[in-house]
Amino acid sequence: MQAVESVRKYGRILRAATLRDQPVYAHFGITHRCDITCRMCGIWRFGNEDEEMGLPEIARIADVMRELGVVQVSIGGGEPFTRRDLAEVVHLFRSRELNVRVLTNAMNITEERIREVADAGLEAISVSFDTLSRKRFGWICMDPDAWEKVVRNMILFAELLPKTGNILVMNTVVSKENLLELPDLVRFAGDLGYHHSLIPVELAEDPHDRANKFITHQPKMALSEEERLEVDAVYDKLIQMKKEGASILSTTPYLMASRAYFKTGVFPLPCDAGRLYFSVNPGGMMTICHRGYDRKSMLDADIIDYFRSSAFQDDAKAEADACSGCVRPCWIDTGFMFKTWMGFVETSRINLNLRRERTTLSYEEALARARP
Repeated sequence: MQAVESVRKYGRILRAATLRDQPVYAHFGITHRCDITCRMCGIWRFGNEDEEMGLPEIARIADVMRELGVVQVSIGGGEPFTRRDLAEVVHLFRSRELNVRVLTNAMNITEERIREVADAGLEAISVSFDTLSRKRFGWICMDPDAWEKVVRNMILFAELLPKTGNILVMNTVVSKENLLELPDLVRFAGDLGYHHSLIPVELAEDPHDRANKFITHQPKMALSEEERLEVDAVYDKLIQMKKEGASILSTTPYLMASRAYFKTGVFPLPCDAGRLYFSVNPGGMMTICHRGYDRKSMLDADIIDYFRSSAFQDDAKAEADACSGCVRPCWIDTGFMFKTWMGFVETSRINLNLRRERTTLSYEEALARARP
């Protein structure tokens, strides 16, 4: 049964890659609540449990995504584990043959909660982890015990989720705090059984600017002129490591664009938001991306026809073309995976190697890698 499901999913991916006329990926922010207040993130300021949908509405959204042709849904936030019914949410999507990834800070999760989502069918996880330094990670997360908490739960996820057939991801926001240690972070992720996604930090220029809910004004994390001179050497090393087989999920085109972004502030690829991918907020409103404006409820009876209409597709393209851009790999790197030969081949190669059983460090071995 799993083999049949995999063939169907890969068929939908190939169709999307060829025709580019239907979404293959969706981000569903089931909550804006979060249990920590990371310095570069602002979404926790907008958390409101009253705006969140219940399971019957989420089930309807899962049906819509399946009918639209979505293959991968990332359940994010805020922090998805702030919802006690996360396991039930995972089951709703898995029962409809959708790949499900949960995006989490993995900070305040018990082993019981991890077992619940694993039993519900969760196969993939993305965990935020930014530095090998206990002190700097505690500063970023504003929790002095953050390092130990996250590493312990990363190991639990690796042990309790399926050992083959899926990708565990360690997400690192690249900033002043960690630029020079990125190669070591790649090795650490691989030794934990994770692939590594590297995301350039995005910061608001004005402390009062809340147009983008997900970022804040945090100049201490921005690269200085001197540090930007180090970017080429670091990213050349990352690209070479990926070529040699390091467990880097980010595509080479995305790494190259990230390097350019640190020097120019611009990502060069046109965005496919609203076509290859889209976003849903906690209240069920569909947007073309996390920064897009609310367009239509995913619960509306005509949402499928609306999404497939040429009017929406033209409008979505116009909105994406007018956007100042972002660095988020859920949008940009998905585009590289489908619009560049190198990105597609690299991603396919990763997926073809998922039959190999992963191994991971013990907690004690991981602790030995920690830095002050």
